[in-house]
Amino acid sequence: MNIYDELNTVKSIMDKMRAARHAPKPEAPKPMSLKEEILQWYENLPSDEKQVGWHMDFLRKRFGAPSQIGPILTEIGFIDKRDWKRGRPYRRYWFGPDTKVNREEL
Repeated sequence: MNIYDELNTVKSIMDKMRAARHAPKPEAPKPMSLKEEILQWYENLPSDEKQVGWHMDFLRKRFGAPSQIGPILTEIGFIDKRDWKRGRPYRRYWFGPDTKVNREEL
């Protein structure tokens, strides 16, 4: 192999490296919106877990964005209820759209 062949090999390697560097990068997957994240979580729950109410502390820890969770849950079809019984903290619980819960009882 003479010097010109080696130079052509190096040039072709450099051209490939340059092309790879300037090639369009594959798009990163689009992050899920909070609504999509909540829907995916709820849809993957077993049916018996869908009958449980979740309090806001749990939902905040699970999804973050506390000021946005309530309106999104309402939009999806969740029902919110407060536990006003004595001796308990007056927590708001959220029940999913598939939950068989009466709004007057908790």
